Amino acid sequence: MLLPRTLLVTKSVSSASSQENARQDVDAATVTSPMATTSHKEGFWLQMGVQGRLGLFHYEQRVIRTLRKQHVDYSQAITDLLSSIYSYYVPNYEKLLKVLKSGKMSSSKGKKYSSEDIAEMKRSKVFRERYDKYLHKVIHEPQTIRQNLDDWFCKHKATSSDPTNKPAGGRLDPVRMITLFTVDTKTTLEACKDKAQYLSDPLPLDQMYDKILPNPNSSHQLTEFLSKRGESKLEAFHDRLAHFANCGMRSSLADNLNLAGTARFNISIHHKRSLVTTENPPEKQLLDRKSIPVMWERVVPYYNHSELWHVNNMSKSVGSEHPFPGAEILPKSNGEKFFSNYITTFNNIGKEQRGPASECLCQDCQLCCHPIDSSSANPTTSTQAQQQKQQQQRSIAVVHNNKKKKSTTVTTASNNTKSPQ
Repeated sequence: MLLPRTLLVTKSVSSASSQENARQDVDAATVTSPMATTSHKEGFWLQMGVQGRLGLFHYEQRVIRTLRKQHVDYSQAITDLLSSIYSYYVPNYEKLLKVLKSGKMSSSKGKKYSSEDIAEMKRSKVFRERYDKYLHKVIHEPQTIRQNLDDWFCKHKATSSDPTNKPAGGRLDPVRMITLFTVDTKTTLEACKDKAQYLSDPLPLDQMYDKILPNPNSSHQLTEFLSKRGESKLEAFHDRLAHFANCGMRSSLADNLNLAGTARFNISIHHKRSLVTTENPPEKQLLDRKSIPVMWERVVPYYNHSELWHVNNMSKSVGSEHPFPGAEILPKSNGEKFFSNYITTFNNIGKEQRGPASECLCQDCQLCCHPIDSSSANPTTSTQAQQQKQQQQRSIAVVHNNKKKKSTTVTTASNNTKSPQ
């Protein structure tokens, strides 16, 4: 979801969340947001039956952004910071090390990595970028995270106010003579320690990942895991829309570019998720994967499914079968708004259509959250009390606005009756 401002995430996302939860194919149980974990906003999400969690990427970036990239220990500090927050699942990590040392990793072209080579990769982002997809991330318990963050801070700080109990283990950069930490690092770290309880996974570890079995032609035969946590790839949509707005691009062109890019991105995700292994994978799927080279398996074969269905219809008209049975049909419009249209709608809602917890009380959200019983044409019994309370709040707001308008009208009329002598 694209939001106008991160600080207004509850107001911004309430309308979109209400309409998204109304979909029959959506069962949202967790929202990943920095503001969903605050004490005064957590109640709003609990009313919707959604738990608030802090995204692992955002949690890391809060601290990483306060570090100086020019420092010689910058990469090592990031590696130690991530180790303070999570660890790798041991059985998967053992399989990966075995493959790396045996030279079966296809991307390494038969190179056998030594323990020193693996340690060197782990000191930088190379190991995470190449091999994180083969590993489970086990997030530590809150108290463990807090203790690890304290130890990490003492290990990399250059000075200490208590050298006896908490000695400084860091150093100045030997070339630039600067410290790794900035003035904001300690304050940010304390805030992250307070939020450590919101970092845990809402589901067991085996339910937090989808599995993609290796291609039968793969040499390493390692299973790839797709995480269900909020990841950093969604930030690209926010970044691009902001750049379009900053350069003065009109909203229609920005929407077209964003929708086209989003559609292509989603099709690639659908193609990747088509490889996700079920409990009983069909034999045809295994045979199809065996006939595709490993390096071409992730390449999207086509992006425009409308053209594929045009070919299917032409084939059907002459009595042949569909050559592209897996092509997706474009669904009908369900009234949802995206990008600038949603932001415009959000700005038009205003304060009068907001509840005490900043929830949206517009007509669209009320129809989504409180369905109408088709047999009685009345709202369901479970939501009548909530509707009556919200109706009273809207009535009070209307009366209050009418009083303001009336007082303004009387003042204007009294001023108009005064004629110059």
